[in-house]
Amino acid sequence: MPRVVEFYFDYGSPYSYIAHTRLREVLRRTGGEAQYRIMLLGGVFQLTGNSSPANNPLKWPNSQRDLERYVKNRGRGHPAALHRRGLRGHVARRAEDG
Repeated sequence: MPRVVEFYFDYGSPYSYIAHTRLREVLRRTGGEAQYRIMLLGGVFQLTGNSSPANNPLKWPNSQRDLERYVKNRGRGHPAALHRRGLRGHVARRAEDG
């Protein structure tokens, strides 16, 4: 029986994209499967009294640095530009596969 990971993601989050690209590698290596769950981080932020790093001047520089490191280390385009196409396409393919 394959191991299943429930992957909660928000299309608007570059961190969802980064996690998704890493998750695919782990699933390939372990033979696991993912169940994709769409969520809205904005709602989670509201419920927890938090906010997006993009709206927080103390968090935003660290987020930008994280994303720049990802691009440098992974040799890919900026997650903010790529994540919607990549994640949305993968979820659509998984839905077609049944």
